[in-house]
Parts: sequence; C-alpha cells; structure tokens
Amino acid sequence: MNRSVCIRCGYSKAQALAKCGRCAFEPATQTDQAKSLVLSPAFDDGGMTIGRSAGELSDIAAQIEAGTPYAFAGLELDLVARHLRRKPRG
Repeated sequence: MNRSVCIRCGYSKAQALAKCGRCAFEPATQTDQAKSLVLSPAFDDGGMTIGRSAGELSDIAAQIEAGTPYAFAGLELDLVARHLRRKPRG
C-alpha cells in the first residue's frame, strides 16, 4: 500500500489530509491531521520522517477496518503536531 489510511474507517486514500471516500471523514483538527500524516507513506518533511511503510499501512488499515482503532504513540503525535505548527501555510 502506497496510499494513506483513513484514521476512522481504514479506507485507502490518495492524500493524508484529504476527505475519505468511504466515510467522508476529513481531518480538521491538528490532532486528526497529525494522526493522518502518521498513517501515510513515510516521507521526510525537512527535519523529521513522518509516516509508515507500505506493509505497516496495510496491516493498520486491516486493523481499523476490523473495528480496532490504531493506538497512536502520544509522543509521536506531539512531535508531528508541533512540526505542523511550525510549517508555514502556503
């Protein structure tokens, strides 16, 4: 899987911050945006690597689709959220 995973339903989507095509969830809060970026293909965002490998995303998607929410690491979410706050809006 080389696509992002919806944090609510586990559906595959092209962009981490896009609206889900299955459940229509759209990450609006900073926490939901951080979670969505964590469940995206790994990328370097100029100072930190964010995301998961294709294999991890596939496993996480199956877990969420089966009804078990993904257990995000609090420290990782804090780091990604802090990174988002520092990024200039374009």
